[in-house]
Amino acid sequence: MLEVLKGQVETADGIYPLAAANLFLIPADEGLHKAQEYLATIGMGALALHHSLEAVGELFDVCIIDSPPQRTQICLSVVGASDWVLIPAEASTKGVNSLLRSLELLEELRRIRAFTGRVLGVLPFRDKWFGRSQATDSREAIAAMQQVAGSIPVLPSIVESERYKQAIRQGRRLSEIGYTELEFPLHRVIEALEQGRENG
Repeated sequence: MLEVLKGQVETADGIYPLAAANLFLIPADEGLHKAQEYLATIGMGALALHHSLEAVGELFDVCIIDSPPQRTQICLSVVGASDWVLIPAEASTKGVNSLLRSLELLEELRRIRAFTGRVLGVLPFRDKWFGRSQATDSREAIAAMQQVAGSIPVLPSIVESERYKQAIRQGRRLSEIGYTELEFPLHRVIEALEQGRENG
């Protein structure tokens, strides 16, 4: 990824196929931390990744970019490259504050036209439940997110469960290990993206 950002490698040459059919990856390693300094010194670092991905834009239906949650040059570059931003937010007071900061950042970048995309939605995670009862902290945090988000949809939450880690360790889907219901929030993200793309 660092070499692609710096233009040392053509974007197409930095893409590797995965074992799963029709999935590809631009990998990164510890060297990516050096991108911070590079992006900070080239002026419009927020647009660097956008320009790199434009070269292969016609080859893929969707490109998913996973950004660190901090306000870093890498994060700014990811937002600048995005048509759609999905904001994960922990179902807690900390998560509500993080959501506020994320929305403020997007607005700042929108003002200088470094972000011209749209927000797909807010995805609460670590939503705590005890049996059939939602924890008060989680319920209140998600309600606060709905107020903060305004017209931005707050999607169904990802509940706190060890089953996600179990599925990752086994390299299998949640439905394959008997927990289809835990996939619902992820299906809603896909549906929201499809609807957004259809509506232009």
